[in-house]
Amino acid sequence: MKEQGVLGCTFKVLPKSSFETEDEEVNADRGDRKRTTREVLPGKPMKESPNPQFPGEQPLNWVKAGLDFLSTYNEVWCIFDKDGHPKQKEAFELVKESQTENKNINIAFSSRSIEYYFLLHFEYIYKAFEKSECNEKQYKGKKPKTVYFKCMTENAIKGKACDGSKCINGYARKKGYWVESKSNTSLYPILKDRLFKGIVNSIRLRKESHQINPESVIYERNPYITTDYLVARILGYTIQENQTFDIKTNGTSIRVNLDGNTVSFYNEGTISYILQSGCIRLLDPFNNTHTSYNDKPILIEPTKSYSISLADKQEDHLLMLYISDENYIIG
Repeated sequence: MKEQGVLGCTFKVLPKSSFETEDEEVNADRGDRKRTTREVLPGKPMKESPNPQFPGEQPLNWVKAGLDFLSTYNEVWCIFDKDGHPKQKEAFELVKESQTENKNINIAFSSRSIEYYFLLHFEYIYKAFEKSECNEKQYKGKKPKTVYFKCMTENAIKGKACDGSKCINGYARKKGYWVESKSNTSLYPILKDRLFKGIVNSIRLRKESHQINPESVIYERNPYITTDYLVARILGYTIQENQTFDIKTNGTSIRVNLDGNTVSFYNEGTISYILQSGCIRLLDPFNNTHTSYNDKPILIEPTKSYSISLADKQEDHLLMLYISDENYIIG
């Protein structure tokens, strides 16, 4: 199934989910619609998978398959949680090595689980949850069975459920953010108006994590999120967390620097560049309101710079730049 994404390109999700329903089928408990299989991220017509069953240990096998798909797609994302995957270190190392070879493969990572990323759409929280849902393995017969304790529901198992102190879904239900937990339902309808709040809180979480655990590797951290990078890409943005970075555009290079509440643009090239009107904006993600800081075009001559004071910028506001064909979120 192909369809146009926000980026105006085709995308595909693999492996396919075990259920496919119509978008219109609503699950009111979670405030949403049941999931359908989708496509992610841009490219040419899909070829047969060179690795259709994704053999090998997760998530390294997904990265290897993703690298194979770069013969068809110009951008691939591997999406996984911390869980108990045996080959997380190898997966992250292979992606890092591949990126140094200019291969456009990325990881959207959630720790403890994707539910933590959902939680950041409702509030900022930095907490090392133990599980996404209270449960335990019970062994009756040859195969273990996972028993859920239904934390913060009418059917919670007393003495087992944590009342939201250890599991993400229990915490979310306690706060009234959502009701459903592990099922074939999607949270998108209750998240769709909070997407930029999820992004700004994810950026804030990474900054706090880097301060607390500067020496630890990403895949061992709890909490940690990079899932917002993928969401931003689908929305048509690139998240840029460096305060100084270069944008190659229209035959020149513009160095962008965000220093406190001042953003400056330095033309490193030999030709003049025009910042189009409305290309510098602040987004308040909690009210979904934009403030434009250049109502008129700005001409920047070679080796010259231009600075703008973002007088109204708060710590949780996002600087949005629309330069040439690229859109940037500056955290």
